[in-house]
Amino acid sequence: MGTNIFFSEIRAYQSKGAYYQRFKQIPGGKKSKCVYKYLPQIKRGKINMYWREEVVNDGSKYGSAITAYRLQKSGEDWNEYFYAAGVKDYIKDNPKALQYFNSVFTSDKMRLDKHPLDLLKTIDLYNEN
Repeated sequence: MGTNIFFSEIRAYQSKGAYYQRFKQIPGGKKSKCVYKYLPQIKRGKINMYWREEVVNDGSKYGSAITAYRLQKSGEDWNEYFYAAGVKDYIKDNPKALQYFNSVFTSDKMRLDKHPLDLLKTIDLYNEN
């Protein structure tokens, strides 16, 4: 006989080559139920970075996908970003990472998923220092 493990007890898991963290997703609307989703971790360090894709209604027949990045500093709650504006404030305590980020993301309205490698490099620079 094995031990029963309830879904609500699983906070994270490791699969072949990837670590997944459980996050609470709260859909819009008063009657919506809370949904839990496991997101892959793509950076680990002073800032842990996770990503997810979301389909948004852009007026076309199928919609379009946009990538959201969740950043989490050690001991803090996570923050989710689609655009450059929020990340600038999140990394402002690291001048080297902020300088690189500002050199690429020249407008607060720039979408992060248009420059994913630069965002990854920014998090690497932050995690180095």
